[in-house]
Amino acid sequence: MLEPADVVIITAAEGEDTALHQLTDGVTSPWSSVTAPERYPYEVFAADFESLRSPGATLRVITTRPGRMGGDHTAQAAGQLLAAYNPRCIAMCGVCAGRPDWTALGDVIIGERVWRYDAGERFNATPGAKPLLR
Repeated sequence: MLEPADVVIITAAEGEDTALHQLTDGVTSPWSSVTAPERYPYEVFAADFESLRSPGATLRVITTRPGRMGGDHTAQAAGQLLAAYNPRCIAMCGVCAGRPDWTALGDVIIGERVWRYDAGERFNATPGAKPLLR
């Protein structure tokens, strides 16, 4: 049986997980790789943080980054982690749709409109030109 977690955080893009693991404020046990749920193909990390609500208590936080971006991969990861760790909260964090210059660490982004569009990732886009998708 895996140790339960209070929070599960899923990141989408390379670098987002690295930035998350650089958080050290309030850490009581540093980020480390932990045993993933059975048949879960991605790496899982955990750290314990001081609870702000209950002095002396800690919160166990689990993080992972699925191998690919998109709703299907994220939903699959979330389902497996929810079943394995039984968290009270599940969240995603990232770079605001590829705009890290628009946000700072700790910003909370709340979408006015949220939709799903998984046709692909834009790359080599030139302003005014048709973007390439992969």
